[in-house]
Amino acid sequence: MSYQPTTGEFFMTEEQAFCLADPNGPNFSAVFLVGLGYLRAEPRITEAFRTGAALGWHEHDEDVFVGGDAFFRPGYVAELVPNWIPALNGVHEKLTAGARVADVGCGLGSSSVLIAEAYPRATVVGSDYHPESIERAHKRAAESGVADRVRFEVATAQTFTGTGYDLVTTFDALHDMGDPVGAARHVREALAPHGTWLLVEPYASDVVEENFNPVGRLYYAGSTFLCVPNGLSQPGGYALGAQAGEAAIRDVVSRAGFRRFRRAAQTPFNLVFEIRPQPCGLTAHCLSRSATLADERRRSPPASPRARAGRAQTGRRSSTRSPRRPGRRTRRSARPTRPIHPGPAPLWSPPTASPPRPSREHQVVFDSGPTRRPP
Repeated sequence: MSYQPTTGEFFMTEEQAFCLADPNGPNFSAVFLVGLGYLRAEPRITEAFRTGAALGWHEHDEDVFVGGDAFFRPGYVAELVPNWIPALNGVHEKLTAGARVADVGCGLGSSSVLIAEAYPRATVVGSDYHPESIERAHKRAAESGVADRVRFEVATAQTFTGTGYDLVTTFDALHDMGDPVGAARHVREALAPHGTWLLVEPYASDVVEENFNPVGRLYYAGSTFLCVPNGLSQPGGYALGAQAGEAAIRDVVSRAGFRRFRRAAQTPFNLVFEIRPQPCGLTAHCLSRSATLADERRRSPPASPRARAGRAQTGRRSSTRSPRRPGRRTRRSARPTRPIHPGPAPLWSPPTASPPRPSREHQVVFDSGPTRRPP
């Protein structure tokens, strides 16, 4: 805070107000609200570590739910519509035309409302297993004027309703679940054949020592009090925690039967994955069209000698080939037929041994776009 002696008033600068008082800004104060909330459960967390018991998300203080939403929401405001959705193949166009969206683990509904506000023709169904959070989500949708296109239900990630969704989203929630494979399998069943799962997870390296930075330390603290105890409180046998890393997430979605997985974007706080049941964005329509074109080519009559000569003169075939030597037979090498469509490739095969880790100078951070290193 700053102080003005002439008026006796305390005030914040524009930068301070943006960071501490603007709900769409970084909202650093939300970190302390979450921390104070989960520290109230410290005696029960300590006992859980001693006995192997667990503590569900719903058993925490209300400050955890409100502070968690306030902490993550600014990142969604800054990145979801401007960057993350455009990074997905064809999703922006579907949403603009009027897609059906399921927001799994929606919490207080911030992400659901943001999608509905940005895409007036889209309809969104948010789900969360915590009734108090869903109650707040209903109020937020009504206050934002999108209650006619956004509805919410109390349901787990393994039981949310509906099928044929063009887009399913999960923000900072999959690592909290005791059965993430079951959740991923249910997402695959709920998606339309050409649908997309937008999965956002906390930024984490697969190498533990690379997470020893300010963001990693923050997430490890929250994971100790919130994520791991909640995972242990649910059936399924998983406790991924907030620093699961890309390899663990890839393994989960692979076990659920997805055919495509890629890192579409990232920020210092999040990894953004595009996951699809089909092996490529072109999907079955492309395969069908390719087969039609191939059939047409097979049925077309061979070109006449005059047509072949005309192609050579217009440059479609090179006319500068070396002439054959007299009396010498030439033989063309067999060329493999070029496929019209490459066809599906396996999503991922678990390595038989840990490969040597490349140096940081040659390490690929994500699939496309400018490379940014974590803080």
